[in-house]
Amino acid sequence: MMRIAATTILYNPAANYLENIRSYAGLVEKVYIIDNSEFPPECRQEEISSIGNATLILNNQNLGIAKALNQGIKLAMADGFDWVLTMDQDSSFDGDNFQNYLASLEKLDDSENAAVTGVVYEPGKLKVPEKITSANMLITSGSFINIEIFKRLGGYLEKLFIDEVDHEYCFRAKLAGYQVLLFEHIFLKHNLGESREVNNLMKNRKIKRNIHSSTRLYYIIRNTIYLKSNYAKSFPEEITTLQKDVLIRIKNRLLYADRKFYSLRLIFLGIYHSLIGRYGKL
Repeated sequence: MMRIAATTILYNPAANYLENIRSYAGLVEKVYIIDNSEFPPECRQEEISSIGNATLILNNQNLGIAKALNQGIKLAMADGFDWVLTMDQDSSFDGDNFQNYLASLEKLDDSENAAVTGVVYEPGKLKVPEKITSANMLITSGSFINIEIFKRLGGYLEKLFIDEVDHEYCFRAKLAGYQVLLFEHIFLKHNLGESREVNNLMKNRKIKRNIHSSTRLYYIIRNTIYLKSNYAKSFPEEITTLQKDVLIRIKNRLLYADRKFYSLRLIFLGIYHSLIGRYGKL
């Protein structure tokens, strides 16, 4: 029988983060919570202790999502687990979704060759009945990581810090001959960036747009260029999709957010750092 744990990455989480963790904590053996907050509140340990099978690691600095994921998965590895669920602080499962996800994982054919499994986070893409398909890119949240394959691949690429670390891991797994699988019948509640109501400049009405901070945009641009440089020949369609997504994020930031000159500076800095090979934390 598979031994399954979870790891959840925190960074200055909203008040509902405990409820999100509880949506899956009771169905895994252990939850490793890695807190990247620079100044976590003194009550954080007490909050986490309310989840009986959770272990909290306080980094007291932002080490990046890649390093935090590696921390959590290596803890699970040391404790003898086979698979680790990786979760963001703002993601959760409703109803029977996680129970069904576990059941599908347990009966997965050729599971020893599956590096990553993921789920649907856009309601319109949910499929029923059970459907599992091959994928090239999955997001971090809601993914199961095969620990044995994680060891062979060397974990997440820490120099990317945040953004695109999940896609890079999937690309690397595929090129190494492993499966990346999408469970299209499982739904994850997941928040993609900060959604704001803004004025549509053409139609003079309110619209919703996801707007990332200038700093996040720097990482997204820098790391997407890294992916293009290293994986465009093997995954041309995915790289094209990521590039289009970057352009939309840049447009939203420059049209609908303040500090436009600062944003432009970080946009060009992300491009420049990718060209000279400067990675890690900004």
